[in-house]
Amino acid sequence: LQDRSTDPVATAAAEFLENQAMREGSTAALALSVLALASVGRSTNALAEQLAGHTTQAIAFGNVPAMGMAAYALESV
Repeated sequence: LQDRSTDPVATAAAEFLENQAMREGSTAALALSVLALASVGRSTNALAEQLAGHTTQAIAFGNVPAMGMAAYALESV
């Protein structure tokens, strides 16, 4: 919906994600939230900080897909 960021549905979805994303503890979900919010021009600073902190957990668990998602998201913002 990045090309419809002023559409009421897209605005409501972005607001919901902004409010809920910090509650999610998984590296993959945080990475996807960073990418989604960045695509519609929302601030991702706080989420990116939380995601950066989660990368050590992903490494410890050997969660290679989540590490890749986090690296991509952090490089993209």
